[in-house]
Amino acid sequence: MGNSEWYCDTALQDKETAFRLKERGRVVHNPSCPKPEYITIQVSDAMHKLFWTNAQGLQLFAAHWPVSSPRAVIALVHGQGEHIARYDQMARWYNQHEIAVLGFDQQGYGRSEGKRGHAPSLDALLDDIGLLLEKTREQYPDLPLFLYGHSMGGGLCLNYTTRRDPDLTGLIATGPWIRLAFEAP
Repeated sequence: MGNSEWYCDTALQDKETAFRLKERGRVVHNPSCPKPEYITIQVSDAMHKLFWTNAQGLQLFAAHWPVSSPRAVIALVHGQGEHIARYDQMARWYNQHEIAVLGFDQQGYGRSEGKRGHAPSLDALLDDIGLLLEKTREQYPDLPLFLYGHSMGGGLCLNYTTRRDPDLTGLIATGPWIRLAFEAP
């Protein structure tokens, strides 16, 4: 993977997935991560790092997996407890099929600023998705654009499309977080 980076990650809770990644040399235990239960995930040099400033003035870490002649582009929104670097392998798969991918760490997640795991409002999160789509359109003004969200990101993308009616070719929501499985206190 060339000049790849390693990211500290607590989100790999599925032991089978962690084992498969460890077998491939993509996961190691890293003493430089802040907690011993953290693992480290290798990210390819195909992921280009970007930084955006949102409407609240927070710096959001973003990633871009470009291809030379894309036929479409995906704007990607990660799930609860995740960060955009976890999608490196998936983005590279789309790249092999001539599809560019852009995504970002939601505020309070990954390398983005903000209180960890917190957002001031639903509208703040939806505004950040709007920023993702704006930045994606700047890069790829004439390509078919798909908004892709997983888990919490899937729920946010569903919310975004129903409330803000963006100009999209399509929406992909995998395992969308539509409602809590329990009554919140």
